Amino acid sequence: MLPACILMRNSLVEPGSLDELRLWFQHRLHRGGVRLDRSGLSYDGNTPYDLLYYRLQKEAARYWRETYGFEPTPGQLSNAFFKAEFERFRSRHPPFRRWYRKMKCWLNFTLLSWWGHS
Repeated sequence: MLPACILMRNSLVEPGSLDELRLWFQHRLHRGGVRLDRSGLSYDGNTPYDLLYYRLQKEAARYWRETYGFEPTPGQLSNAFFKAEFERFRSRHPPFRRWYRKMKCWLNFTLLSWWGHS
């Protein structure tokens, strides 16, 4: 099942637009189950994440060509993919957690600096 934020946004998007392309990638990334942080970085381009990226690029180009009669440029495909990946990252890391982590780090630093100089 897709997250509610993807389903709600889908009704407001113009068909064939770059926003729809981003949502298409979000949907496919959600179904793919491969995450960048789980498969390490590779200079060969053969990790499961890299293979998913290449496959989704080809699928998106084919889908857009068959559905809308045009193929997005490689730059548009790449941009939409990484915007979708960024949205997926943000959904797992809400802003509150980042704020809380910074505050906790600052508090620990302050307490250690006070007791460290006694």
